[in-house]
Amino acid sequence: MKHLLFSLLLCGSISANAQDTIYYLKEAPIVVKLEEINPGKVKYKIWDYPNGPSYIAPRRDIVRITSADGKVLWVNEKAWEKNAEAEQRVDVVRIEKVRRVYKRNTVTLMPIAFLTNGIGLGVSYEHINRKGNTGIRLPFFAMINYPGAYFTPSVRLYPFGQRIASPFIAPTLLVGYGDRPINKDSLDYYGKTKTYAVNETTGFLGFMIELGVNIHLTRNMFLTVSGGGGVNYPDLAKQDRIDYAGLAKFEVGFGYRF
Repeated sequence: MKHLLFSLLLCGSISANAQDTIYYLKEAPIVVKLEEINPGKVKYKIWDYPNGPSYIAPRRDIVRITSADGKVLWVNEKAWEKNAEAEQRVDVVRIEKVRRVYKRNTVTLMPIAFLTNGIGLGVSYEHINRKGNTGIRLPFFAMINYPGAYFTPSVRLYPFGQRIASPFIAPTLLVGYGDRPINKDSLDYYGKTKTYAVNETTGFLGFMIELGVNIHLTRNMFLTVSGGGGVNYPDLAKQDRIDYAGLAKFEVGFGYRF
């Protein structure tokens, strides 16, 4: 085994085209396409996404690396002796692999946002469950051209879990206060009805359905795009308060997972 380690150090790196497995010191093992094993790090791609980004892991966090036929490519002897139970983790569970690659908390900045007739920006926090199929998102938006502040909590449902491209559908509640344009009628000097637009400050309480996708640029960074629509219940800008006003939402953001 020491001869194998010495050979690896001399070569500096190795590449592999077969299916390999990395056994972590404190995490579940993952199936990868190994690219390099250097003296201080290991470079690899996720096995079921060979065209995706490359990831780097410190060798100190790894117990051993094996190939598809069970051949040991590298082993951390000290860690192996202290963590003999890691040898029993031979079953690769997809949910554990997802948890290792994609963290469960996100912070997103939305520099482009359209909401309730206004254009502005927003920021959000999301916590995703252990299975990676459900997230609770808490966004805040500030509109510029029609000043207002809005809180739009949602439940994001990821039917395919967390992956390079993670589509979602999100039932969303909207609560806010701000300006919006409304049309009013008046009679001119000759008794004719004319319609004119004014801005009116009002409260908002509505419900929307959003569709979107998170596209991971790296293990931690991602781009998110989403849009949707719904109704404002009731339309508080109307004096009779019985009409339903339409709501629309669109956002583009950049997020970080941690």
